[in-house]
Amino acid sequence: MATVYNLGISGATSAQVLRDELPRALELKPEWAVVMAGTNDRINSYALVPASEYEANLRRIAEQLASAGIRVMLMTPPPCIEEYLYTRHPKAAYGGHSPADRLLEAGTIVKKLAAEFNAPCVDVHAVIGTDPANLIRTVANCGQPDGVHLLPAGYRAIAEAVFAKFRELGIRPASVACLGDSLTFGHPRVEGGTPENGTYPAVLSAKLTLLS
Repeated sequence: MATVYNLGISGATSAQVLRDELPRALELKPEWAVVMAGTNDRINSYALVPASEYEANLRRIAEQLASAGIRVMLMTPPPCIEEYLYTRHPKAAYGGHSPADRLLEAGTIVKKLAAEFNAPCVDVHAVIGTDPANLIRTVANCGQPDGVHLLPAGYRAIAEAVFAKFRELGIRPASVACLGDSLTFGHPRVEGGTPENGTYPAVLSAKLTLLS
C-alpha cells in the first residue's frame, strides 16, 4: 500500500518549504518527493521575491532531496485568474510584470530545474489552464472572488496528472511526500482529507493504492 504524506503549509513560499517542510521530508525518507511551490513567491503581494531567489530556493530543495536519495518530481505552479486576484491584492504591487506572466516565468524555472536534475516534471499550469473557470475558485462557482485556490475538481486534476506521470515512468512508488503551499495543504483544509473532500495528496494516495 502506498503511503502519501501531505507536508504542505498554507501560505508557504519556497523559502518556507526549504526551512520547514524539507527537514520533515528528509526525516520521513520517502521514495519520492513531489514539490509544487512558487504561487506565493510570485503572486502573493505580501510575499513576493525575485525570480532568482525563487530559483535558488527550489534548486536547494531539489539538491537536498536528491542528496538524501529521494527521487524528485517538480510541478509548475497553476495559473491564476487575475480579475479576482486583484480584488485581494493591489495591482500596483506587481509593477509592470503581471501575475500571469510571473507564474509563466516560474514554470520556465521549474522546467529548467527539472532538466538540470533529470527529474520528471508535471506542468500543472497547463493542466489547470485547460479549464480555469471550473477548476479555480471564483464568484461564479463558489461565491468567492478568489482566482488562485482550487475547487475539488482542481485537486483531482493535479492528482490525476501526478498519477499519470508515475504510470508513464512505469513506477509504483511505495511512499511519496508532497511539499508545497495551500495548493498541496488544501484550501479549505479538511483534516484527514479524502478523495471526495480533500487534497490532491489524498486523491493521489487513493489512486496509488489501487496500483498496489
